[in-house]
Amino acid sequence: IKENETIIEEWRAGRATDLIEIKNKTPVYNEESKIYSLALLENHLIQPSHKNFQLVITNGDREEDIVMQFGRIDDNNFALDYRYPLTAMQAFAIALSSFHNRFRT
Repeated sequence: IKENETIIEEWRAGRATDLIEIKNKTPVYNEESKIYSLALLENHLIQPSHKNFQLVITNGDREEDIVMQFGRIDDNNFALDYRYPLTAMQAFAIALSSFHNRFRT
């Protein structure tokens, strides 16, 4: 990166090849249940919730590589699945951020 350029400028110019972009996967509207939903991986019994989300890698042709998913199992329990390039600490911090309004006093 040049001294007078930011990481964002390098990314937009296509010169930051060692960075990856991770984004939320967009939910799909389900006509039958009248809610937006994600096709979460089937290793958990996930309840519909606005807190459910998936993060996918968007670099190159790997756009649908799921690197993290977070979903409600019941009223007080959630499932968190993650994989490289995220660490346990990063995945946990991202999951906690979905509760930011819940812990306000």
